[in-house]
Amino acid sequence: MKPGTTTLVALTVALLIMSHICITTNQPPTLRSGLKDSLPASYVDHAPIVINDNQGFVDQGWPGSGTEEDPYVISGLNITSNDICIFIHGTSVYFIIRDCVISSAGTSLGYGIHVVGAQHGSIQNCIVSHHAVGSSIMGCTDCALRNNTVSQCERGVDLQGAEDCTVTGNTLTENDVLGVVIFESFDCTITNNTASESERGFHLTGSDRILLTDNKAIHNNRNGFQITGIPRHGSVVTSDDCILSNNTAIANGDTGFLSEYTRNCTLVENMAWQNGYGIQLSDDARTNLVYLNALFNNTINGFDNGTLNRWDNGTHGNYWGDYDGTGPYDVPGPAQSADENPFVYGLVPPRIDQPPDIEYNVGSTGHSIQWHPSASHPDSYDLFVNGTLIESGEWVDNNFTVDIDGWDVGVYNCTLVVRDITGNTARDTVMVVVKPSALPDNPFLHPVALFLTLLGVSIAAVFGVLLVRHRVGRHIT
Repeated sequence: MKPGTTTLVALTVALLIMSHICITTNQPPTLRSGLKDSLPASYVDHAPIVINDNQGFVDQGWPGSGTEEDPYVISGLNITSNDICIFIHGTSVYFIIRDCVISSAGTSLGYGIHVVGAQHGSIQNCIVSHHAVGSSIMGCTDCALRNNTVSQCERGVDLQGAEDCTVTGNTLTENDVLGVVIFESFDCTITNNTASESERGFHLTGSDRILLTDNKAIHNNRNGFQITGIPRHGSVVTSDDCILSNNTAIANGDTGFLSEYTRNCTLVENMAWQNGYGIQLSDDARTNLVYLNALFNNTINGFDNGTLNRWDNGTHGNYWGDYDGTGPYDVPGPAQSADENPFVYGLVPPRIDQPPDIEYNVGSTGHSIQWHPSASHPDSYDLFVNGTLIESGEWVDNNFTVDIDGWDVGVYNCTLVVRDITGNTARDTVMVVVKPSALPDNPFLHPVALFLTLLGVSIAAVFGVLLVRHRVGRHIT
């Protein structure tokens, strides 16, 4: 074969071989959404705001129309004042105060955000500090405080004379006197808030039909949760028909849950750990129901100085860290109450399964790690990839799924760490090996391979035609 012919054949063969090679692209690891870095909001300096009627929103030019679908919005402001920073009074339109920073230049005896006699207002994602009261809703209906952070005030969140209002997702820390105050309010919901490092965490006074659920009171000097009455004209206005469920009180100086001057309140599925008292029914606490609460490692787990309170619902009592498993549990205190259906409390530390290591070819899909940890009192989790924290958050269920599709060729150590409310942890590591792609089952179906194959065949065809012509021409000559 002549040199030119040899070169052409070699090129054709090379192209056909190249058509079998799978081309890959570099993709960074992608995990399910978790904690993400975010840029700080850009706040605009603004003077204190005073709105005394519906028209005030229009006159001051706030966007919106005041309807439920299109509320007036005050947002993105930085207001620093020793006086009230935002004051809204006597309105009936829908409005939102959100993403604002509220503070004071010195000692402030005023409110950070003060809403009085309004309907349909919402305070969201604000940061409030250094005021006598951080955020206040007074004499309002259908108002809400959501996802705010209030610190270094005397009182964090204050509801007075409120009805059908909601306080949810707020963080109250290092407030001098109280984290959350509910005073003479009715039919309100207080959920998923954390009050810590204050004199008292949650303080409910003279209020009826209040639901407190999924809240945490941690490291407060005195009480985590306190429900009490209001002395008035020689008598006491009691707090009635309130429900405390699934709340957590940890390391509060005096009492985890204190009930006094209450009627027909229910404490169910709460947890008290490392407080002075776990649950204390004190002066004039009457006809309250306490069951399915976990009480352990408190100085005194339960105490009753009230009247006609029940510590079980007839079939289920409470979980006691100091119960020996025999007979009723005698609740300390002058009331001489007993839990007739007690349970021995046993803290089940976190456990985690060990799913197998995973190997897959780069570019293939449908790969994930699935963990199923468990604990009696789950708290939080961290997810690491090769020692780098990728995601963390609250441990809310026992199913963790990590999507590992789209990772680069390499070896990855994926570690899940789970912890309970006492700080006990469990962890597991899954090795993920992403290999270079193997030949596809039918490589000619790959678009690049198909193109190169066709190109090689075309060159071969051209070569064949030229070779035939060359031979024919030589024969004629």
